[in-house]
Amino acid sequence: MRNSRVFSFSLMYLLLALPLNAAPWVNTDDLYLRSSIQLLADAGHLKTPVNTLPLMWRPLLQDLTTLDSSILDEHELLAYTRLLTAARFAQQSSSSALTVSASTDPLGQSAGANQYQQKGLFAISSEVVANNWSAGVVKQFRKDPFDSNLYSDNTSNWDGSYGAYAVGNWALIAGVLPQWWGPAQQQSFSFDNRTRPAKSLQLSRLNANELLGSTFDWFGPVHINVQVGEYAGTAVLRHARYGAARANFKPIAALEWGVSVFRIRPYTNELLTVSELFDRYSFEDMTTLGVDLQWRLGAGSVYAEISSQRSVAIANGWLVGAQWHFGHQKLLLNAFAELQYIPEKYQYWQGLQPDQPLQQLQRSVSVGLKAYSPEGRAAYIKTALTQSNMTETASLLTLQDYLIDPLSLQTGIQLPIWQGLLSFDYHLQYGERYGGQGNTLVHAAGFTWEWRW
Repeated sequence: MRNSRVFSFSLMYLLLALPLNAAPWVNTDDLYLRSSIQLLADAGHLKTPVNTLPLMWRPLLQDLTTLDSSILDEHELLAYTRLLTAARFAQQSSSSALTVSASTDPLGQSAGANQYQQKGLFAISSEVVANNWSAGVVKQFRKDPFDSNLYSDNTSNWDGSYGAYAVGNWALIAGVLPQWWGPAQQQSFSFDNRTRPAKSLQLSRLNANELLGSTFDWFGPVHINVQVGEYAGTAVLRHARYGAARANFKPIAALEWGVSVFRIRPYTNELLTVSELFDRYSFEDMTTLGVDLQWRLGAGSVYAEISSQRSVAIANGWLVGAQWHFGHQKLLLNAFAELQYIPEKYQYWQGLQPDQPLQQLQRSVSVGLKAYSPEGRAAYIKTALTQSNMTETASLLTLQDYLIDPLSLQTGIQLPIWQGLLSFDYHLQYGERYGGQGNTLVHAAGFTWEWRW
């Protein structure tokens, strides 16, 4: 009971002393923290929508101040304290970070949130929070980046940098921010952090808990984000312009639903330089509509999303999934299972991986488990069986190192060390090499160390 009062007083102090509404926010790069948020939302302790990241801290803190922590069970209390610790750090007037990573091959996005789009990375960042604005600068230096192309070697970038200014209940944001739209854990139809983030100018609602007015009360808390920007591309597709908007609602405690719309305009010059892409992908503008639902069951939730794209052809993709939370005061676990389908005519090139420019995921079945402790130790394991669409014009020389519909295992561990967090990630794939060269195993590994102060 004493700890509950301490947590409540700390949250109230943090909320009342908060000088800024514009930022910072919950980023996409900590899926263990995201698991804590989803746990409390599934249990009915958060009324704000949580399926659009970056996610603003203020509505989360408001929800936590009204929560009687004495009613929480052991694993809910762990998630509760995890959020409080993260909020305390995020709301500092200034913070900095140093990141070093290395990998044998591009690993892309994993269940543990670490991605390796280069063989070596050194990054330094700094963030400042003021009365109604905030800004962050991130400079990355890269060794052997896998998204180098004909236009740039991409050995450095400013990914993660931003500036934000608050006006009333709205924030104007300009930056290169990782985003994640929707309830999916493996891959989103809209934004996810499998690839480099887009450069964008955004208008985002700060506090979803403030109702829109009596006419729209039945919507419940509403989060709204509108943006225009330019995608950072893969090794062969450098950029595309886009406009996008998303709103997600929570009319009742058990239901969260969202709608999104994208209008994408590819840069045709980049497509023309690679014949395989010219044959596969459309030069036409693409409009994609999405609807996602998540029904929260207390100890877990089920969710679904449908994405309908209009371009040269109409193509509909979908996903369904479920997650479950369990554990105790020393260990929190999050298990999930997900099935996703993307038809061949669906123009999904903005999600291609740098090492797989000619493969597009068609169907994926994945199951995984994430675990973490209060001391910062964490681990994950995930297995997935995928089926991809392969362009018929691709040459054997281009694709000789690719596996056809591989079975993959991804695992990793995170440990506090040297005043920072050290992560190891390992990927194993088994499948048939393209061109009928027999079955084989493919390995990849990487590590990341991050120090924040």
